[in-house]
Amino acid sequence: MTAAATLDAGNPVASDVVRALENERRILEYIPSTYEFVVHLSLNKLEASELFNRHESRLLGSLETQRQAVISSCHFDPLLDIETITLAIDLKNGNAPEVLFALSTALGATRLEECVVALGGKVSGGVYDLGGDTMSFYWPTDDVLLLSDKKSSDDMMLELRAGRALDNPQLMEVLSRTDRLATMWGAGTISSALATSLSMLGVAPKSFVVRGSVWAGVDLTLELSF
Repeated sequence: MTAAATLDAGNPVASDVVRALENERRILEYIPSTYEFVVHLSLNKLEASELFNRHESRLLGSLETQRQAVISSCHFDPLLDIETITLAIDLKNGNAPEVLFALSTALGATRLEECVVALGGKVSGGVYDLGGDTMSFYWPTDDVLLLSDKKSSDDMMLELRAGRALDNPQLMEVLSRTDRLATMWGAGTISSALATSLSMLGVAPKSFVVRGSVWAGVDLTLELSF
């Protein structure tokens, strides 16, 4: 943020950069500090890209049917009205990864609940239920929605109160090496248990950084630190 703050606030392009950096950093306020990996996708940037507009149906595949159902029943387009999706991933327990979804959206809790019901689902006890597919939810603020299929709403709230990604110096250090203005970015530290498993394949990285820009094509970079 230091570099961004030095940009000329009167320059529209510079102002957009500052605002984008602030928005990407803000989402980290709502990721608990216990997660090892963070992967972030800007749906707005993806939807605006030339590549997406040329190959929309091919890129979305079967998701297009679900998207059209939401547009028809809920009267909003998830690709436009959900700005970003961030995945926080925890592999420390050695079992199946725990994944927390953080959605940045101005739709709000009431409209999302109405949408679930309009799609034939129900909302009860901090859980969205769509035909048996359930996700616990927690709104830490009006425009950020947390979703999990393993943790309850109360679990997510307590995890967030215990510490945020911004309070995790190891995670923030690797995140500082990625490009948070890219369409997709991610970074994380690699636990000793995972490093041991990877060492059997001949590699033992301590952290990774990934960034991907999408316009006419895709420019993807992966960096491993040892």
